[in-house]
Amino acid sequence: MRNVIYALIFSLACVLTLAPRTASAQTTPAPSPPAAPPANLITYRGLETGFDVTTGRAGETAFYIGASSTRGSLAVRFSKMDAGASVPCSAGVMYEYLFGRNRARITPVAGASFARVFSCGNESDGITTEPSAHGVSEFSGGVRLPMFVGHHIVGSLKVLGFVQRQFGSEAVSDVTSKGVRVGLVVGRR
Repeated sequence: MRNVIYALIFSLACVLTLAPRTASAQTTPAPSPPAAPPANLITYRGLETGFDVTTGRAGETAFYIGASSTRGSLAVRFSKMDAGASVPCSAGVMYEYLFGRNRARITPVAGASFARVFSCGNESDGITTEPSAHGVSEFSGGVRLPMFVGHHIVGSLKVLGFVQRQFGSEAVSDVTSKGVRVGLVVGRR
C-alpha cells in the first residue's frame, strides 16, 4: 500500500511539472510606461497689490493692497474720482474669485467691491462740497493675463468689465455706470 501512495505522489508531481500552463502565466508582464512628470503648476499666496485705471465715467484711479490665495484675493481698495469741486474719494473692500489655479495661464476672474465715499479735498482745493454719492458697489468680470513668473514674484495684467452703482442720499442721485478696468497685479509666490 505504501508503494501505491508513493507512486501516486510521484505521478501527481510529474503531471503538475509537465502540465502545460496558460500563456498569460508564462509571459512576464509588460513594463508600465513611466509616470508623466507633474505639471508645473504656478500658484501664489501672500501679498498682492495693484493699480487700476478705469474708463467709462469721469476718470477714476484706484490702488489696492491685500492678500491672495490660490482661489481668490481680498483687498482694501482706495480710489479717487474726478468729479469736480467735491473731490470724492472712496475706501472699501474688494474680493476677486479666480476660476483657475495656474497663474501661468489666462485665469477667468469675477469680483465685487463695496466702498464708502467721502470728500478728500483739503484747504488748498478751496471750498469743497459733499460728494453726491455716499457709497459705491461694483461687480466685475474678466481675465488675468500672465506677464511674468519669477522665483518669488508673479505679475499679471487684469482686464475686467464692470457695472458700478453709486448710491446718493436720495434715490434720484443714484447713478449706474459701466466700463472697463485695466490693472497691474504683482504678487508673491
